[in-house]
Amino acid sequence: MQERQLNIISRRLKKIESNSFEEDDIRLFLIEIRDYLSSDSVLKEVAHFIAHPGRIRGICHSRINSRHAKMKFNKEAVDRLFQENVFENNLEKEFSFFSNKILSYIKTEKIGKQLFEVVIKEGIEEIPSNLFKEYYKLSKKQVRSLVNSNYKKEAGYYLLMNGKQNPKFSLLDDLLKFIRGTITGKSAFEQIELEKEIVQAINKLNNSLKDKIEVGKIKENMDSIILCLLTILHGIKFQLFDNSVAFSYLTFCKSNSFEENSKYVLMIYVNASNFHFPIISTKLLADEYINGDKNEFIKYDSEEMPWIYIRKDNNGKFKLEKNVV
Repeated sequence: MQERQLNIISRRLKKIESNSFEEDDIRLFLIEIRDYLSSDSVLKEVAHFIAHPGRIRGICHSRINSRHAKMKFNKEAVDRLFQENVFENNLEKEFSFFSNKILSYIKTEKIGKQLFEVVIKEGIEEIPSNLFKEYYKLSKKQVRSLVNSNYKKEAGYYLLMNGKQNPKFSLLDDLLKFIRGTITGKSAFEQIELEKEIVQAINKLNNSLKDKIEVGKIKENMDSIILCLLTILHGIKFQLFDNSVAFSYLTFCKSNSFEENSKYVLMIYVNASNFHFPIISTKLLADEYINGDKNEFIKYDSEEMPWIYIRKDNNGKFKLEKNVV
């Protein structure tokens, strides 16, 4: 990196270090440090989105695309079963009878390239490893290898080698149903991941900077950095596999939905054709940054909220407001 560019980054980091930064400093800092982030970095993906809104590839895009596809196809199947009175006419049937019909949009022996890559391959990545361990005694790496080694790509399809005669057909058939039928409410990325990657990037930068950055002071301001990151990520658009457009939005929800008195924390959600799901979770308590009453918190729980503008109060603490004064 050129010395001039390093000086610019150094001055910006000094502002962050001294807590004299604004939202735009974080925006520019992320764009400028992309070369210091690993290729599979969540933060690098975020930086790319900031620099090039409307990207159609990357980790965030893939997670959103896969979850949207699962929700879309499952809903379409359920709607069709209702229209055909399948539920009403088969009340005595086991749950597996209905789930097999809902998941029948994919046939194990022959899967369209787009469905395989969006629903199956990316679907594996978004499912927590512990679920594969619990139900199949397999690691995510083993699941990935099992699926990839038993399919070959040909003429726009992924074909199961030897079709139904494949000795692992029953396992693969069940596993692929599990993959496309599993939609967790867990966010794709967590605050701790972003914090870790910010620190790693600054440590790497310190090797090139003459005036070293005190990483400890950066950590002290980390909540403010993450808050700025959330407001920057509000309203980003994602073009999906079916040409629909999803968008991200800043919101809050209970840190534990099973505990009545749990606190609201700030999140980034995505709205994909009216399917709403979390993409980034944080530990930032909403009531520390938002001046809202109880009814407003109930009203905007997981919904796009109006407090999307950020500014510092008289004490130098960032707050979220409905509009800029």
